[in-house]
Amino acid sequence: KKDKEKLKVSIILPRKLENITRSVRNIAGANLIQANLLNTYEVLNGGKLIFMKDSINKLKEIFLV
Repeated sequence: KKDKEKLKVSIILPRKLENITRSVRNIAGANLIQANLLNTYEVLNGGKLIFMKDSINKLKEIFLV
């Protein structure tokens, strides 16, 4: 594949999870983001977004006050 076509995946975590961080850090194109640090740039530039169930609840707490 061309460089521009590389898969980008952002995994949204509810908090820092060391076991997932260790598992994902060697996967090319994967990016881990804590839900409380999620911003517009990360969403638009992150490629495919994968939300852990607890991260959705965390986003609700933060943004739907």
